[in-house]
Amino acid sequence: MADGKVKITRELLFCAVDAKDGALTTLVRVIGTLLHPHMTRIFLRQGFDGPTARDMAKDACQEILRVFLLEDNGLRARKWDPEKGPFEPYIVLFAKDFIYGKLRKNVEIPLPNVWESAEAMTDRGPTPELVAISKDFGEKIYCRMREELEAFGRDMFELLFVENREVDEVCALRGMTQGTVYQWRSRLSRRMQAIALELEGDE
Repeated sequence: MADGKVKITRELLFCAVDAKDGALTTLVRVIGTLLHPHMTRIFLRQGFDGPTARDMAKDACQEILRVFLLEDNGLRARKWDPEKGPFEPYIVLFAKDFIYGKLRKNVEIPLPNVWESAEAMTDRGPTPELVAISKDFGEKIYCRMREELEAFGRDMFELLFVENREVDEVCALRGMTQGTVYQWRSRLSRRMQAIALELEGDE
């Protein structure tokens, strides 16, 4: 049960897709309530303040629900198979993939972990001068990593550091074990730190 009252079934989804018996209104409310905290956390990670993140999450939920329930005659909703897993993880994964795809195209690349590591290695705090160059610094690291990595490595880099996805999410998306994903995260982090030091030496 997504909200403790309404149990989402394939029959209910099909009714919503076909706009029958008020099912669409019900699912928009139930799924929207379910997704909003997940979307809010994504926007908070992107650096937006709380009120802005919550407002953006509302808009994102509406767009996700439109695509999920209405686009292509509800194709995404119809693909859910209860025998393969419960509805909640299915819709949350769909929503996160959808919104991260939008962010990848439209939002500046944030690399806070890279920048914080570089600051720590210089034994300096975040002075105004460092803050002013942090965006350019992060973009340089991003470009270097993209140039050096093969296709799978770039995929892991995007998921773990650009989109800031949790290890468990990456495991679910790529069918990998936690140990393997942690190894990738460690390997990529070490390489980014090395690039950060190289770039600082060039300044």
